[in-house]
Parts: sequence; structure tokens; C-alpha cells
Amino acid sequence: EEPSDFIPINNNGFSHHEPANSSARTSRSQSKCRNVSIAMPRNIKINDVRLVAKKRPQIFTALAVSTGCLSYGICMAYTSSAIPSMLDKNSTITIGYNEATWMSSLLAVGALFGSLSAVFLMDAVGRKASLLAFSVMSLFIGWTLLMAASQAWQLYVGRFLLGLGAGMEISISPVYIYETTKADLRDICGSFPQVMTALGIVCCYVMGRTLAWNWLSLASCLFLIPFTFGLYYIPE
Repeated sequence: EEPSDFIPINNNGFSHHEPANSSARTSRSQSKCRNVSIAMPRNIKINDVRLVAKKRPQIFTALAVSTGCLSYGICMAYTSSAIPSMLDKNSTITIGYNEATWMSSLLAVGALFGSLSAVFLMDAVGRKASLLAFSVMSLFIGWTLLMAASQAWQLYVGRFLLGLGAGMEISISPVYIYETTKADLRDICGSFPQVMTALGIVCCYVMGRTLAWNWLSLASCLFLIPFTFGLYYIPE
């Protein structure tokens, strides 16, 4: 560049006189652009940026939060496998067809209240805390009541609590997956809750071939272990 192209600039950033031609203004703009550098904020590390771009943590998070849908599928198929053993003459509990019908229906009632309450709990205490504090505990208490039930009202309360916890899970997990996965993974990760629900139904039918209703409740409660540990390691 010719020395005549440079234009003196005062402290305020304004030139003392207008440039003689447009080439001087253009060369000055280009020299400024070459000296511009983009700096990352000090509180962001390069490892954090790389972690966001990885797919495996997002898939693991979606699987962890969708594991609770296994319990939802088991809850739906539980009565088909458990009622025949409950109505058996050698059963430890005595119920009729009327009580069995109420026990089956209360799951849907509990799921209705669970889905509605999840709308407020997600914003009040967070997605992860809602699943850990309310969904997991409702499912655990519900399976425990069914496992140790000796009267019909215990079956009613247990099935209602199962529906309450399952309703929270099926309402919160899709929202959490949408918020924690990138756009190119939402189609795959978004199908995990439905896949886990179908898998839970199949597992319940397989276990129900050999287990009585109380042992089936105990086996179903064990599926909460991977759900709880998965929630512990995922972010809020």
C-alpha cells in the first residue's frame, strides 16, 4: 500500500479530513478486518463445546429418561397376567370380578392426575427432580402395595399410585428429550419412550406366564433400579 493511502485518525476514531478517493477508505476497512479476532468467553472451555457436539451423551440421556416407560408398559399389561392368579382358589388374596375391574380401571385415573400434575411440577421443581421425587416414589410405593396386598383397597391404592407415577413419566420424558437433544437426533431419541413402553408390555407378558401376581409385582419393581440410576447421572 502507498503511504498516501493511510489517513490519520484522532483519538475519537474520526479522521482529520475526508479521504481523497474511495480506494483509501476501502484499504483502511480491509486492514481493520484483518486485525479482528473472535475470542470465546472465559467461562466456556473447549472441552465443553466438544461435549455438546457428541451424540453419545444425548442418546444415553434419552435412554435413561425413557427407561421409566418400561414400568408404564408393565403397568398396562399387569392385570392381564395377574388377575387369573388372583382369582385362583389358592391365591393369598380373595377378590371377585368387580374388584378386579376396579383395580384395572384405577390405573387410567391415576395416569390422568399424574399427567396433569406433571405440567406444574416440571416448572416448579424441574424435570429431573419431578421424576426422581414423585414418579419413582409413586411407582415404588404402588408396586410395594401390590406385592404385599391382602385386601382389595390396597390393590386400589397401589394401582392408582402406579398410574400417578406412570402419567408423570410419559408426560415429562418427551419434554426432557426434546430439550436435551439436537434437532438431528430428536427423531431417533423421541421414539425411545414408545419403544420402552412396548418392551415393558412384552416383558410383563413373558414374566406373567410363570409368576403369580405378588411375585410379578416384585419383578416389576426391579425395573425401577435402572431408571433411578439413569436419572441420577443425567443433567437437570
